[in-house]
Amino acid sequence: MLLAGGSRSAGQTLNLDAPLAPAPGTGEATLGLAERVDGQVQALERDRANAQGDASLELRIAIRVLARNLLQSGEQAGEPGSGQVIAGRTLALRLGALDLHLRAKATQLPAAVVQEIVRRCTIRPEQLPSDTRTLWRYLRDSLAPLVDAAPPIVEGGLEDGGLGAELSRFRPLVPPHKSLADAARADGLWEDVIAACSALDGVLDTASAWPAYSRSAAMIRANASEAMWLLAGRPATGFSIEDRRVLGERFAAAAGLVCQPRPADSMPRENDPAEQGARTLRVMAAAARCIDLASRCEPRQGADTLRAALCRLAIGHDPVTNRPTDPSRDDSTIQRLSRAEALLRLLVPVSGKEFVASEDVVRQLRPALKPLEESRRQGASELLEVLARAVVSPDVLRDPGFLAAGMSYQRRLADLLLAGTVTRLLGHRPTRPNGAPGEWTLAPEFDAVGDRLLVLAKGLNSGREHDEALTQWRMTGAAARLLGALEGEELLRRAVQDDADMLAEHLRTVSGGRGGDLVARLEETRRAWLEEVRKARKIESAGLTRATRDLVIAASGATMAIDWAELRASLASSSPGTASGDAATVLGAWELSAEAASLLASIEVRSVATGIGLVADGKFDEFASDQWAPSDARVRWLVGDVSKAARRLGAQALTDSAADALRQLAIGVPDPDREDPLGLRDELLIMSRYLEELARAAGEREEKLRAELQAYLGARAAAVRAHVERWR
Repeated sequence: MLLAGGSRSAGQTLNLDAPLAPAPGTGEATLGLAERVDGQVQALERDRANAQGDASLELRIAIRVLARNLLQSGEQAGEPGSGQVIAGRTLALRLGALDLHLRAKATQLPAAVVQEIVRRCTIRPEQLPSDTRTLWRYLRDSLAPLVDAAPPIVEGGLEDGGLGAELSRFRPLVPPHKSLADAARADGLWEDVIAACSALDGVLDTASAWPAYSRSAAMIRANASEAMWLLAGRPATGFSIEDRRVLGERFAAAAGLVCQPRPADSMPRENDPAEQGARTLRVMAAAARCIDLASRCEPRQGADTLRAALCRLAIGHDPVTNRPTDPSRDDSTIQRLSRAEALLRLLVPVSGKEFVASEDVVRQLRPALKPLEESRRQGASELLEVLARAVVSPDVLRDPGFLAAGMSYQRRLADLLLAGTVTRLLGHRPTRPNGAPGEWTLAPEFDAVGDRLLVLAKGLNSGREHDEALTQWRMTGAAARLLGALEGEELLRRAVQDDADMLAEHLRTVSGGRGGDLVARLEETRRAWLEEVRKARKIESAGLTRATRDLVIAASGATMAIDWAELRASLASSSPGTASGDAATVLGAWELSAEAASLLASIEVRSVATGIGLVADGKFDEFASDQWAPSDARVRWLVGDVSKAARRLGAQALTDSAADALRQLAIGVPDPDREDPLGLRDELLIMSRYLEELARAAGEREEKLRAELQAYLGARAAAVRAHVERWR
């Protein structure tokens, strides 16, 4: 069962000329771990004669052989083997917990199943799939009988500042049907489609009973449900009966490939029939979501052109030549549709009416809504025009005009949404006696902010003052977000006030004992900013610009302090020689050893404390210059970027338990079912793989190697950041 998430690595689309990656086979941390695992394999093999009646012995040996082979094969392959290295680390760092799990499982499984697991886990290293997607299917198929709990289905799109921010969350076009065949009958579809749905129901029902397969089954069922939306003659599509028939044939063929059995002793390979079928359903589902969104976009002319191109793609024809598309290009099509869908979601109001209604903002901000909405609509028209070309040609995705149109529209939408954001952050909405919501008003302490925004709103309606008013509108809105409690600010204050608090000691370490001064500086800059707002009478205000800069830096220092205190607290709970547990989420490396995580976190503590001290002392110019952070020790920046991107792809904090390890391998390394329109998954695997090598070099004081790895990882992270920034 497979819904494969396929997009090229960012390294294939970005300029990553220098510096070069470490030579294959030189990763001493990886090879050292493989050597330790191999020693355990040999010890267990010597104990065979003394282990009569231990049904788990062969399983325990096989898991170690698999971990060793993954580590060695992945290291010898260089960058392309990063998925193997991460998977091998997942197993190798939890062998103690896995032993306990396997002892219990061995008594529950038939001997034939145990033998099959052993066979698959002990294949020759050169037989291991190198492609990450195929590797996931191999691991899932091999370890499925050992997985007890189903992995969670993570909803959501590219959150946390990614493409589309909060409005890009992926919602299903139609609820996944429990019985696809019943849904096909209800829509009056053809008998061959109903028969294909019935066969697919049987396969997916069986898969759902297996925890390791349940997530893939759910994803394929959801895609099939949305693909069927295209077949039912919806007005949004405008398909002729002939087109619908072609779609039905394509759907039935894809379902048949998913249901096609694979020989029991065969190994997964790239583009096998089941993968091809699942990918076709995914293309059809993505096209259905985009067509639905395009049918609700304005202006209609651009939206109709885009919808026509999407309909040709859904049928399986090239929108330019009208010839059948090559199935090998499905990955490229999925990538285009993923990006188009995320942008289209920004063109359709969540409520279905308007992005910001006048009754949903305080009265001071209402004059800004008309000019900002007009600007948004102009950006929407430009974006729809380039989207219609983008779904036809993959080259357009890299075209500066397309990137500029996407960024311009998102900026204009953010300007409009800012009115609602400020209202919710600084205002309140009383309830009338009849239970109906009252009018939004600003809290009394923020009246001056409202007056300032009213001045800017009037400026936005002036041709002469519009540009400067827009700049100040953005700046004032950004500062207004910092007037309320920051994320983690309550934890920071508690750690400052209570020496017994779990974060107090860690906060003192990362801040050099300046936590209290940092909180005081944050309050001081908030008061100073509000005072400058009260004094500002014109659109331009040099004093307010300086106060905004100071407030942003003070908030950055506070955020840095709580991030690093929490990181150290998380690492303190990990045991040496194990996976880094909750710290994996903070560091973003899916499987770092606790020692590596601690070393990486300690590299920059001194410079972090220096930076926090500059903020606490009000030396904002020195902090902004970034001279306090040595250029070769920007580990926090590096792992922070990796961490955020990893969480967007579904990476979650793991414990040392065997269940977590097996669930992760069932989900993927990381989750291959998540949309990855920015092509980050393989890139993040590469960076996570080499972070362990960086930590070892730092711990062994191998300065030359450390500098080379730092430069290499920094270059890749910078390229990924630039790639992501183009879509923000």
